[in-house]
Amino acid sequence: MELQLIALPSAHALEALRQKGLSDEDIFTHITTNNINIWEEEGLYFDELLGVASKDKNVLNGILSNGYKVKFMTIRGLQTLLKTKWDLEPARDFEVTEKGISGLHLDSQKLETLKQMLAKNCTLHEEATNVIGITLA
Repeated sequence: MELQLIALPSAHALEALRQKGLSDEDIFTHITTNNINIWEEEGLYFDELLGVASKDKNVLNGILSNGYKVKFMTIRGLQTLLKTKWDLEPARDFEVTEKGISGLHLDSQKLETLKQMLAKNCTLHEEATNVIGITLA
């Protein structure tokens, strides 16, 4: 199964809503009915997801239930996504390098999810058991 590509701001918006406790079903309902004004003040980006939902609600459902792949990742964007999704912080949970991050400890489930999400410009490398680094091109 090929995952849907989405922009980094869309991934951040989805993960922020999940962290607030919204279920994927609630997110789906709000986006497909264009009822997002409750989150717009938080600066979350929904244009892409609204466009996806207006063209094919099944694609949005797939993003929510099967996951997604980020189109392009920046070092700052990677840090933000790790913070939003799993409350992982630089210096505490990983080190920021010139070209990515290192020393990130993840359990196998989180590692699989991260592998799925990473953009093509990211290279994941194992530094030790359950410790990874990510280099961005």
